[in-house]
Amino acid sequence: MTILLQWLVEQAWIFYAACAVGFIVYILRALAAQRERNLAMFTLEREVATARIVRSWAMVVVFVAIA
Repeated sequence: MTILLQWLVEQAWIFYAACAVGFIVYILRALAAQRERNLAMFTLEREVATARIVRSWAMVVVFVAIA
C-alpha cells in the first residue's frame, strides 16, 4: 500500500496537468457557447446556449476545486 501511495505522490503532476487541460477545454467551450448565445435568434436557442454556458463554467469550477 505504501509503495502505491508513494508512486501516486510521485506522479501527481500528471493529475494536475490533466486538470489544467480540462480547465482550458471547458473555458473554451463556455466561451463558444457564449458566442453562440449572442448570435441566437430564437428563445430556445438562447436557453440551450445559456444551459451550456452554466454547465461549462460549473465544470471549470470543478476542475479548479479538484486541482
